Amino acid sequence: MKGFLKIFAIMVFAAAALFSCKNGNDDQIDDLLFQIQGRGKPDEKTLATLDSISRLKLNDEQLAHCSFLKIHAYLMMDKYDEPDSDTLIQIALDYYENSRDHYMKAKAYYEVFRLDYDKDNDIDPTHTDLLLKALKAINKAKKVDSRIVRYSKIPNADDEVVIGYLKQWILLGLANSYRSIGRYDDVLSLTTEAVDFFEKHDIAVPANCYNQIG
Repeated sequence: MKGFLKIFAIMVFAAAALFSCKNGNDDQIDDLLFQIQGRGKPDEKTLATLDSISRLKLNDEQLAHCSFLKIHAYLMMDKYDEPDSDTLIQIALDYYENSRDHYMKAKAYYEVFRLDYDKDNDIDPTHTDLLLKALKAINKAKKVDSRIVRYSKIPNADDEVVIGYLKQWILLGLANSYRSIGRYDDVLSLTTEAVDFFEKHDIAVPANCYNQIG
């Protein structure tokens, strides 16, 4: 009996140690993904890091996060025709469709919209629908992962400002969509709302915004 208890105790401690290591590794991976998310324009080094991470044994959330970060990297580096981009899009959309992390869901929809739009250089109902889903998600967001705030380049960032910042870019995307179908009143109201937010929080306003509001 004592031998059995000793073996059982060793197994419990071994499992606890493995679980602890796994959690630590997960935290390191998550932290690195959020660091990449908070950086400026991605480069080849960023993409190589994401490629390395994607080869690790990731959980579903990490895989989805890594996927939309690669989508963002492709977009910012003008790599619209990467052979794995459709797979990455599907991974991101499949995971975030049912996610309760409303900020990350909105971010994923927004990045997929931008890659799809820049790849086809056209706005269709499917693309606009992604933005409407992103807007619905961001309107439900109340808090974000603390690492999003920590690594953000936004001045005086906090949960509210980070959420609001993403919302304005979604609104500008919708304004672009509505312009293509002649909904100019909506273009004006959405762009004005975005500009007001940027100015209020001392964030540089995209140059073309002022052109849209006259």
